Amino acid sequence: MFVVVATQEADLGMRAGWSRPAVWIVAAAGVSDVLDGFLARRWALTTRFGALLDAVADKSFQFTTLVTITALGRPLFSQLPLWLLGAVVVRDLVLLAGWLTMRRLKRPVDVEHELHGRVATVLVFGLVVGATLGWAESALVPAAALAALAALLSAAAYIRRGVEVARGALESGEARDP
Repeated sequence: MFVVVATQEADLGMRAGWSRPAVWIVAAAGVSDVLDGFLARRWALTTRFGALLDAVADKSFQFTTLVTITALGRPLFSQLPLWLLGAVVVRDLVLLAGWLTMRRLKRPVDVEHELHGRVATVLVFGLVVGATLGWAESALVPAAALAALAALLSAAAYIRRGVEVARGALESGEARDP
């Protein structure tokens, strides 16, 4: 929905600001993600499948909004650096490769939302909000560097944990070829 609305806004020659529907879509996505997680934890409704779907939804939204913002750019959005999109894509590809490796080793994929992952998600989401509102690039570029670093460090932490689990499976003989 964000892509369609943002593209229509670009075709209409709209400019960054709170009056645009694309801004409200981003805000609604952020609020619903936080609320969904809170309610699931509050009433003990969390499942491994739900955690996986939440992670996929978060990554999909980040990727889609970053690609759209980068492609459409000014005057609709503040211009985000292309390397930010690259860092997010690299992070997601590395995490996907790790997930596939764990599945191949027949190990459970524990999708735990750890603090470092939440921080990276909040920073990237903040950049999406800022770019959608048209914040100055002089403020967004340093924030983009911080978000990219947080995303890559978070991926490294998840990889380290996955390597430990995989190593334990291989050493114990639990991992089998399909």
